[in-house]
Amino acid sequence: MTVLESLSSHNVDEIIDAIYALGGARITSLGESTIASLGVLLSHSDPQVREAVATQGGVRLRLAGLLPAIMCRLGGAESESEVLIPLLDAATAIVLHGSGERRNLSMLLAEYVGRESENDEVRGTAYLCLLKLWGLISANALARSPTRLSELSWDPAIVSASRSGENPAARST
Repeated sequence: MTVLESLSSHNVDEIIDAIYALGGARITSLGESTIASLGVLLSHSDPQVREAVATQGGVRLRLAGLLPAIMCRLGGAESESEVLIPLLDAATAIVLHGSGERRNLSMLLAEYVGRESENDEVRGTAYLCLLKLWGLISANALARSPTRLSELSWDPAIVSASRSGENPAARST
C-alpha cells in the first residue's frame, strides 16, 4: 500500500503511520494530491489524526499548501485543545517559513491569548507563537518557557498590538 493509499484508509492507525512516515522522510517536496489528502485529514473525525497532520505536515514539513486548512481549523472549526496547540505551532512555522500573512496570523494568535474561556495551555502556546512570529523570544528562552499562560510572565501590550494588526516588535524598540 502506498502512502497516499494509507492516507485514504479507514484505519486510523494506518493513517497516522502514513502521516508520520511522511514527516520522518527526507522529502523536499510532496505532490499536490498528497498535500490535498493531508488537508482533508485536518477535518478527520479522530483528533489524533488532526494532531498528527498539524505536527508532521505543519510543524515538521512546513507545508504551505496546508496553511488555508490550518487557518480554517484555527478560525473556529477546531475545539480540541490537543489539536489546537500543534495547529498554532504549525501556522506559525509555515508563516515564518515564508507563506501566509504574518499580520493575519498575529491577530488570530492574539485572539486566542485573549480568550479567557480557552484552555490555559492553548492561550500560552498562542502567546509564545506571537513572540516567535515577531522575533521577541530566543530559541533558548522558548525551550525553557512554560506553556501555560498562567505560568508565563506575559506582556498585554504585545497582545494588544498584535490584536490591532501592529508589529509588537516595532512598539517595544
